[in-house]
Amino acid sequence: MGNREEIVSEARKWLGTPFRTKGRIRGRGVDCVGLPLCVMRDIGLADWTNEEWARVYPDQPMTDMVLEVCRARLGEKDFKDRLPGDLLVFRVPTVACHAAIATDVGMIHAYAGGPARVVEHRIDEKWERRAAGAFTPPGIGE
Repeated sequence: MGNREEIVSEARKWLGTPFRTKGRIRGRGVDCVGLPLCVMRDIGLADWTNEEWARVYPDQPMTDMVLEVCRARLGEKDFKDRLPGDLLVFRVPTVACHAAIATDVGMIHAYAGGPARVVEHRIDEKWERRAAGAFTPPGIGE
């Protein structure tokens, strides 16, 4: 089993990985859902499947599926109470479909906009407004 520091450390290994829809390979490509999926899987915290997390492009409208899966599988908390290693969900622009991992700096996420790669940055007002939820990973205590 992992801990919060291990989650953040593993996520930081993905920094710079290009954004690639449905990608799941560190250094080659990953999307926002794939990053926490792979991080949690690689440290033995989750058994989520790609099908459970699949985002359908572009033939179906986006849904709040990421938020729904998190609510079904993880312990939800108030966004302001997030801790490093928590899984964060954001609305982009209005659909809760973007996932990230909380860090001591802010968050790590595979960001299609701007740099189109995995980045770490603080959670500014723009991202605070987009916050849809914060979740404790499986097997992690407070």
